[in-house]
Amino acid sequence: MLGHSVWESERFAAKFEKQIENGVLKELKNSRWEEYELLNVGSKVSDLDSDDMFVRSTWLPAYTWALLQSEEIFCDFLGLYLFAESYLHAFSYLTSPSTSGQRSLGYPNITRRIHHLVYAATVMKISIPAGFKSDFAKEEEPTEPSQKLLVSIADTVSNLLATDLIKLVQDFANEKKLHRRNPDKVSQIQDEFRNMIVPTLEQQTLTDILNAGWNCSLDSDIWDNVSHDKLHEAKDQILQDLILKSMEVSEYHERTKKEQ
Repeated sequence: MLGHSVWESERFAAKFEKQIENGVLKELKNSRWEEYELLNVGSKVSDLDSDDMFVRSTWLPAYTWALLQSEEIFCDFLGLYLFAESYLHAFSYLTSPSTSGQRSLGYPNITRRIHHLVYAATVMKISIPAGFKSDFAKEEEPTEPSQKLLVSIADTVSNLLATDLIKLVQDFANEKKLHRRNPDKVSQIQDEFRNMIVPTLEQQTLTDILNAGWNCSLDSDIWDNVSHDKLHEAKDQILQDLILKSMEVSEYHERTKKEQ
């Protein structure tokens, strides 16, 4: 929801609307004309540039889906920028191997989405979890001919915007001075969780707390040196409580500073 709110409030869609429309028309004319003509018998290439509402309706879904896909890619990139590795862990936890049925046309298919995330993570110098790319199964593509053609065009057009969308996220984050994951802080919080089983006592950023929490969650040996049956039985709940309490402590520090 955060990414969508930013996309809407900053009116980022307007930056890409014309570029997407031109991309859809270029793809139709230069690469997909024969397929389009089979579905729209009697059409001429020159018709695509007209303002005729009927003609526009034959390709407008591709424009709409490409714009929606671009928004989703932006949201993934912003989440990745803000939460680093923890975003990839959460993404895998929530969406792998895949949802059942046909893919959502307003999203890149899962294969492209993973490709975008891996590419953006490389650009942002974020570590990609082992096995991340192989965690996901392919989604079903539409079989209805017109839908199949138009979503394929939308995929191509939105795919070409990935680099622009990464830059947009980075520029926005720099302008707003958004926090990024601090590896040293993550290690500090992680040590507090692992060695003392206490929440952090200092003000920490949400991204550092979440990354420390995920690292501990993925550590199969955590607390093995502690002889307490209840601790191991309730490992996940205790870790969640440590994360939540750390967030509360950090919020307390932040509010206290503002009141001073």
